[in-house]
Amino acid sequence: MQEMRAILLSIGFVLTMRAVSLARPYTIEHYDAHLALDLEHRSLTGKETILLRSTTPSVTEIELDADEIILESVRVGKKSQVFSQLPAHVAIHLGTPLQLGERLSMTLTFHGSPTKGLIFSGSEAYTVYRTSQWLVVNHEPSDLATLRLSLRVPAGTVVIGNGQNVSTRTVGPDLISEWNERRAIPDFVFGFRSGTVYAEQNKLG
Repeated sequence: MQEMRAILLSIGFVLTMRAVSLARPYTIEHYDAHLALDLEHRSLTGKETILLRSTTPSVTEIELDADEIILESVRVGKKSQVFSQLPAHVAIHLGTPLQLGERLSMTLTFHGSPTKGLIFSGSEAYTVYRTSQWLVVNHEPSDLATLRLSLRVPAGTVVIGNGQNVSTRTVGPDLISEWNERRAIPDFVFGFRSGTVYAEQNKLG
């Protein structure tokens, strides 16, 4: 029994150390995302700025989750960063290593045609849990961040998103709806819904 207990404790220790070793060396503090939806082609284009903070010294690579998203560019300030597009995620190779506690703001551009996390249905589009299908994120439930989301959709559309609606304006044939979530929340609860709302008023009496 003692031998079995020792083996189980050893396995638990190895698994714990493995989980620690696989933890990403940063935490994301804020996402600022601008998305344009193409309802006809069931696709999107996006520009996203991520503010993160290093949790270990000498960080040279940032790995993020990106399912069915094609990354086009990554910039830190005016400098382009080298990146690798891998299955289900991207690896961004930093030109200058991050030191412990150092913050970094980087801007990504991308496009994609999601089949799971973002559902297109006629004039409607809505998200369902899989945030990394429509936004580049750190899909770690314990990594909490604030979100500002700007959504560009056809004019006449009604949009609902996280937090407070801070701006809604029409630009040509499009409507731009901006939402601000000030609470730090996990990425899997990021979301929005856009579509045409039909209201019917009934008279009483």
